[in-house]
Amino acid sequence: MISKLCADARVWREGLQQLQREIQLLSDEFQRDGNGPADVLATLLSLSAASTHASVAESSVRGTMDALTRAAASFPHQPPNDIAASSAVAPAAAEASSEAAPNAESSVVEGKVLSFRLVCKSGRPPPNNGPARFRLSRDELAGVFGFYQPWELARVAPTIGKTLVGWAAQQYTHLTIDGSDKGGVRRLWERLPLEVAYRWGQRAANLTHLHVIYACWEASYWCRGIWVAILEGNAVGQEGHEGEEGGGAGRGRNLGSSSGGVKAGRPIRRLIHQGPQLRERQRRRAVS
Repeated sequence: MISKLCADARVWREGLQQLQREIQLLSDEFQRDGNGPADVLATLLSLSAASTHASVAESSVRGTMDALTRAAASFPHQPPNDIAASSAVAPAAAEASSEAAPNAESSVVEGKVLSFRLVCKSGRPPPNNGPARFRLSRDELAGVFGFYQPWELARVAPTIGKTLVGWAAQQYTHLTIDGSDKGGVRRLWERLPLEVAYRWGQRAANLTHLHVIYACWEASYWCRGIWVAILEGNAVGQEGHEGEEGGGAGRGRNLGSSSGGVKAGRPIRRLIHQGPQLRERQRRRAVS
């Protein structure tokens, strides 16, 4: 860029010197003639004034060239093609600067990096609240997870632990074995092993209503093993809770009474079967 400025100043200086020489020649010619018209004399005076201004401009350009030469000497050497490169880059740089002008303030703010340092350290250890699942009491967590379906509880069992899963299952008072297409869990009940259904019956010691929704007309035997296993497991679970309440009322933790205030040991009072065939039978009985 400095090389280009020096070259432009050199061309300008040469042009001023040429103009000054031409003015001097014309002035000498008019002075030799002596008798010239008035307009020629006015032109001569104008040329003399222009010659004076050209001399002043030439001296100013000479000083500018000297300053640019000294500045160029203080910078590293630029290759010869730097002049063309500078002239090509200058418009792009001006356009980029005009585009970046509105965001100049935001870029300055983003450029500031906040630094933090430790100024004080107490002798107390940092607080440790433990996992989030322990920030509520066990009874409250059991009440929350008591709204989960058995397969949903099985999915979160590795996270909350088997003990909390057992307490959540004790919150069950109503359980529905849904085989309808609307429920969307028919395959889950069909693939449930009998041993697993038996264990869930043991855990759900407070179960009072078992609702079975059949899938189709010929479905009287659908999932019969599942709900029978739940009934048998529930009976065994009730016997176990009755033995704990009778033999060790003051020992340990009473799981049934501690989880949500539901008292364990109540038998299943209603077993409801629902399906298209059963509804048709009920309708015929009502008509007859």
